[in-house]
Amino acid sequence: MVAESSMADLDKTSDSPLIQLDRLGLRLGQRVDRKGKVLSPGTPLFSEVALEVRSGETIGLVGSAGSGKTSLLRLLNRLIEPTQGKLLYRGQPYPSLPIAQLRRAILPTAQEPKLLQPTGLAAIVYGLQLNKIELKPRLDNWVNRMELSETLLNKPEIELSPGQRQWISLTRALALEPSVLLLDEPTAPLDPSQKDHLRQILQQLPDTTLIIASQDLDWLQSLTNKTWLICDRGISSTADWPAVRAQLHASKPSLDEDWD
Repeated sequence: MVAESSMADLDKTSDSPLIQLDRLGLRLGQRVDRKGKVLSPGTPLFSEVALEVRSGETIGLVGSAGSGKTSLLRLLNRLIEPTQGKLLYRGQPYPSLPIAQLRRAILPTAQEPKLLQPTGLAAIVYGLQLNKIELKPRLDNWVNRMELSETLLNKPEIELSPGQRQWISLTRALALEPSVLLLDEPTAPLDPSQKDHLRQILQQLPDTTLIIASQDLDWLQSLTNKTWLICDRGISSTADWPAVRAQLHASKPSLDEDWD
């Protein structure tokens, strides 16, 4: 296992891609015994995926209903394990890295986030304190950039609208300034002005690698420089948006019924 004190140096010393998907595959619900014998095959989402993520890229993740977008984000953060192949960070297999540090470097946001703190401000502060980050400069910077009012910050979570809760959750994640930010349907509860504000914020993060799962194709296209399309149990990398839209239009069930 890579020592905790040295994992932060991987980005500085390694020329390897930031993340590699090496013949990656996932079957939901697959069960194996202690000897590796498959007891239940599960439901295949994708297999034999070979892709790379380079530092500073902004990647859009798209696919039809149940294709595995959220599951792929969970794999990238090691919230679940692949059933085929492996993931590498700077050339190091995920299991060889300290899991706490890996999850700080590759940070997800949920489609329907929970703050799990009395107020929005407490949620942001807790994340910074947990990661031993100097509080005031980081907090002031991101509260100002996200234009969060004192009134909103001090509201109990139960009084926050879905859009307000999402905005605070995004602020909490951005304030941690991870190497990789995984965003799962970040614009779903946001109004048009917030979506534009978020796009501008994300475009001002040249050192942060972004992987964004979204059905908001116009917003995603305005932001990303690469697209991963999950289709027919595979994942392809493309910059051809007309082809992406045509494939999604042909997929069933329709995008507005996405449940994964």
